Amino acid sequence: MNLAKETIMLRCFYALVCLLITLAPLQGRQLTLVVYNVENLFDADGVALYGDYQPDNDNNPAPYSPRKTLTKIQNITKVLQRFNNGEGPEIILFQEFELDRTPESTVPNYATFLEYYKDTTVDLMLTEQFDDTVKGLPVDALILKYFEDHGLKGYHVALPAPLTPFEDSPAHTNVVFTKFPITYEKDHPTPSARVIQEVGIDVDGSELIVFNNHWKSGASSPRTEPKRVQNARDLRAAVEAVLARNPQADVLIGGDLNTYYNAPEHFPKEHPDRWSHVQEFSIAELGSQGNEKATRDGKAALYNLWFELPEDQRGSELYRGYWGTLMEILITPGLYNGQGLHYVDNSFRVIAVPGLNSHGPWHEPQSWHFMGETGGGFSDHYPIAITLSTDPEPLFDKPSNLRANAPNSVPTVDYTTLDFDNVMEFSGLVNQKAETLSKNMGEVYAVTGVYTNNRPSTINVNGHEYELYSPVIEVKARLGEQQVDSEFRFIGQLGEYQGKPQFVIHDISWIQ
Repeated sequence: MNLAKETIMLRCFYALVCLLITLAPLQGRQLTLVVYNVENLFDADGVALYGDYQPDNDNNPAPYSPRKTLTKIQNITKVLQRFNNGEGPEIILFQEFELDRTPESTVPNYATFLEYYKDTTVDLMLTEQFDDTVKGLPVDALILKYFEDHGLKGYHVALPAPLTPFEDSPAHTNVVFTKFPITYEKDHPTPSARVIQEVGIDVDGSELIVFNNHWKSGASSPRTEPKRVQNARDLRAAVEAVLARNPQADVLIGGDLNTYYNAPEHFPKEHPDRWSHVQEFSIAELGSQGNEKATRDGKAALYNLWFELPEDQRGSELYRGYWGTLMEILITPGLYNGQGLHYVDNSFRVIAVPGLNSHGPWHEPQSWHFMGETGGGFSDHYPIAITLSTDPEPLFDKPSNLRANAPNSVPTVDYTTLDFDNVMEFSGLVNQKAETLSKNMGEVYAVTGVYTNNRPSTINVNGHEYELYSPVIEVKARLGEQQVDSEFRFIGQLGEYQGKPQFVIHDISWIQ
């Protein structure tokens, strides 16, 4: 074949390829973003601001240990292995990683760290290979290594810098894990809360900007609401700065905001005596709203994704019978414009897996506990997740023209529906090891024993002592009236406090 004929054939081939590419439907990718408060993921060095995570804490008969650090990391990984056939979500916004109190042992380069430990595993590092070097490793490095060991590979890590002076830094920090390159990181300190992270992520040439938050705690307290209002103002200013540069930027807010999506409607109605005087609510100050069409049309900066779910399914944690929505994701108009990244409509979901991180008769989050040598549980918050897409055809339904108003109520648990005939007797678990109790944390039992003390309230069941606790005023009064050394029968939810087993009595009807 001469050169002229070969050139003509190649040109025809390239023309055919270009034609096929033009005719073929363009395809993008879908990716998962998860927001996960892991409830106190502390490292193994024993240097901690919280006494529960100090190994020499005399108040805890089952103190924190390297083995319990491993359990927490294992359980977090089990939840995240639910995504992408065990490979984990593409982007994770974490809250409640311990801010390492031994900064001299910080890992400056994760790639070098992973290479150094490539011939071992975190399972070994936190057990038989535990030494002073491993002891100093921060949890961000340990969980990254554990992910690599167990098939969740390729994460980049964004970690905020501690405050100056270091002593002003809180116990926790926010951390972003992403399988896409990080384009930039920016920290926004905010009073009485964890530093707000601003992280740019390059997703196949499109930039996603995430704001990772953990606001001031005390969601049900009007006393702490002004501090969350300031957190909201600081976040709003940071988001507005991004949108001022590019109104169509793909921006997502996520994290534990320590407030309900409907706080201005719910709290004044449910607790008027405490909240009626509160004029400013943090979630409203942020600009959160439920009219998806307004955000799609660019008329409102933020859409709160809790409005995607039916009202009776809105909840990420259970506290004193109320389902809260402290874990939140809000998105901007740029995630609706069909350019770059966009939100896959109605993909917002709560990651509650029965038998894994969900348990008990009310399917509540399986909180962390210290019982036994290994500890157990996951987090007192469920993770939340969404799907994003780079497909040029936006995947969303037709928006409603009606404004979605926030209800003035939240889902609740009716504890009065339980009686002694429809719960298990606890007698089958007595004389068992702490590990057996650990496996049954959160279950509800009918308990009979001898009331042995008022302060704290305790009961003896076949020679074993259990503390009694209740957040209910009527129950506390009843326990205070109970005669010491008398038989006492009640319904209780098995729990743990500072390494000791306890029963929680949620309603006065639970006492016989």
